[in-house]
Amino acid sequence: ARDRRGRLSAEGMRDRGRRGQQDRGRGDVLGSKAELPVEPQQLTAAKPRAVLEAVAINPALQREHVVQRDLIEQAVAGTTHPRLRQKMGETFSNMLQGKWPSFSLLEGGALAPLSSLHIEGGEHVVLPETAWSREGLLSCLAEIATGQAPAAELPPDPSDDALLQEMTVPMETEALHATFEALATASTAPHMGSVIRMLVQLAQLDGPLRMLGGPPSPCDLATFSQHLSALANQLNTLHHPNFLGKELQSPVFSREKYELFALQHVQLLVWLQRVQQGLQGGVGKTGADEQQFVVQISHAARVLLFQPMLLHSVGVMRYVVSLPAYDASTPAEPGSIRAAMQYPAETATEADRVEWLQLNLLLQFQTIYKEALSNPAIYTPTYSPGETLLFSGFCRLEEIYTHLIGRFAASCPLTEQEQAVVTQLCHKLNQFFADGKMIKTCLEQNPGVQGKQMIVQMLAQARIGPEVKSPQYAVRDWILPFMFNFTNLLKVLWTLWTHQQRRRRDDEAARAACEGLARLVGEKIVEQLADEELALRAAAAGSAKEVGAAHGARRGSAEADGTPAGSPPAGDGGAAPARAANGSLDGGGGWASVVRRAPIEPPAQHAPVAKQRSQDAAVAAVAAAAAVAQAVAAKRAVAPGPVGVGASDEAVRSLVAKREQARFSRDFDAADRLRDQLSKLGVALDDQAKSWRAADGRTGPITPVNVSELHALKAARAGAASLDEAEITRLVREREQARYTGDYKTADRLRDQLEKHGVHLDAKEGKWQAADGRSGPILPVNISAAHAQKAARAGAPRISEDEVQKILVQREQAR
Repeated sequence: ARDRRGRLSAEGMRDRGRRGQQDRGRGDVLGSKAELPVEPQQLTAAKPRAVLEAVAINPALQREHVVQRDLIEQAVAGTTHPRLRQKMGETFSNMLQGKWPSFSLLEGGALAPLSSLHIEGGEHVVLPETAWSREGLLSCLAEIATGQAPAAELPPDPSDDALLQEMTVPMETEALHATFEALATASTAPHMGSVIRMLVQLAQLDGPLRMLGGPPSPCDLATFSQHLSALANQLNTLHHPNFLGKELQSPVFSREKYELFALQHVQLLVWLQRVQQGLQGGVGKTGADEQQFVVQISHAARVLLFQPMLLHSVGVMRYVVSLPAYDASTPAEPGSIRAAMQYPAETATEADRVEWLQLNLLLQFQTIYKEALSNPAIYTPTYSPGETLLFSGFCRLEEIYTHLIGRFAASCPLTEQEQAVVTQLCHKLNQFFADGKMIKTCLEQNPGVQGKQMIVQMLAQARIGPEVKSPQYAVRDWILPFMFNFTNLLKVLWTLWTHQQRRRRDDEAARAACEGLARLVGEKIVEQLADEELALRAAAAGSAKEVGAAHGARRGSAEADGTPAGSPPAGDGGAAPARAANGSLDGGGGWASVVRRAPIEPPAQHAPVAKQRSQDAAVAAVAAAAAVAQAVAAKRAVAPGPVGVGASDEAVRSLVAKREQARFSRDFDAADRLRDQLSKLGVALDDQAKSWRAADGRTGPITPVNVSELHALKAARAGAASLDEAEITRLVREREQARYTGDYKTADRLRDQLEKHGVHLDAKEGKWQAADGRSGPILPVNISAAHAQKAARAGAPRISEDEVQKILVQREQAR
């Protein structure tokens, strides 16, 4: 019964069942010892494989099956894996409420034949009768019943990693003390504990940044600058190649964690830059004004920079301490930073390449930002070697950035709003990259003092960034705003990518939960099939016993009359013996034939009593099988499967829809014919309640006619020219924008234009549909574009591209 892969197949099961029937058909005359049936009370349920072999050759068992809610909940509670048990419980609860997910997630997997499972009435899981026509269902159930189907596995828990939040108020005292306790615990850690000890000392040191042991003390600007520089040094030391940077070659340090810590470091550099820029506001202040300014800037430095830096350090140290020990011989684990740093292999996916580019872009930017912000010595009156290295890294950054942006959208699909945000950031950065190349060329051609002065004039004329007053710091004053904008892009890309990975893991977890539930349902279905098969065998055994008893009685009567045993009774016209006459019990082949086939011999003119009883028993067997199947679904509101006529829901909905279209077109004769046709199928229509009801209890709505669809189909039949998808998308978008702004006249005109070309709109489904089968989504409205289009239709004056750019710059500055 197995195919080439060793799995049970429907053909193999049928062949095996036929051989079993032939073997059971080889015997002596009915009533001999070899042919005596087993007593019904001695019958036991067959093994799952034997049951499914019986199902393969008996269509009577291939019917709708229902599994009650409480049975599944009990089975879920018995799942041993706690995470899987919790996820299966949550998923089943959502299914019962009609929420996502559904068993359709099984498509494409090992349990795909069970993807037609569905929830009915919020209480049952139903395997429809149509599922038996799908290839592989029997083998799928066999693997579930015998434990050969692979167990459901949940993906790893999605991490709760998050970027640092900008802080505007001091931390609560309890939270602050808990943070320092965690730092004190980590201060003994090797090769990074020294940085932690220095941070704790800075927090206890009497001065403007004091956070432990008393309030901060007032000081002058010079003293504050020294404390701020000490804090910045510890921040950069933590990420130095000899400290956290050393983990780049770690075979156990997670790539995701390293990327998160590097991005948090960049966030802290941005906040350090803001504090340094704020410090410039105190230049020239003296006396009480200076003291008041230092109090304010110190508070900002503690809240905006020092507090998140402490939280960042705690997160880094906790993760580092949790890592297992390793040495040079330790192989790199999948997902480790060492494995991630390697150039993608030929077999790498596009997503793997995007991840590699993201990581390298972040590391390159982190190095440049740290050097540009924290090493003022590189800025000299002339073009210095430090600035040369800075521009070299800048050009390398542009190269990685260009490759990443070109690939990102293909691996991380974006919504219209997300795409707009990324495009806006990239537009700014592209301008910075163009200006950077121009500045680099100018300095290479004029490396002296004159070159820096030319840069000041160039930036002033182009109005790029803040006002540059000192030629010595012209490069710094230009590149730091670039760093700020580039950090925003990195945060956006990280957030989009992380959310996609979390959604993917959530989908994998939902699929694993659906697979686990499908296995439980499959086990219950096999149990139901075993009960039904046992009932059929019991009925068949009882029928055979009655036939044997009748045959024995007739043989005794014949012997008394002097008739040879096995001879037909008088009046039979030479009919075959009882065994041959009742092929459904003998050579016809086993218990399955009792419920599937009538006797192979034509009825005699005077049917013997035994033959009549065997036929009655066969009917009883069929009734017993149906009774078992109905008992399985005892809690359902309606009996399983259609009653009487058996019209499917899809067929009923199709006829109801055609009748509504005929009524809308005022073709009442056709509407009446369709109503009569539905009536013959046992379906009653209620035009007042807008619903239909079948004789077996099924109900459904009478959906109103889509007028747009009718007009579009009429235009298509009249030979209207079709539109390409780009034109359809444009017209649909403009119509949605007109509707949003209340311009319904324009919206109706655009809808009519679409219908004239065979395209109708389905607002309920949120899509457009062309007469030739093409379709597409009705996308959300771009609010800005809707208002702009309305203004244009109202006759708003055009403005030049330069004016557009000027207004955009002003808007960005206000933002």
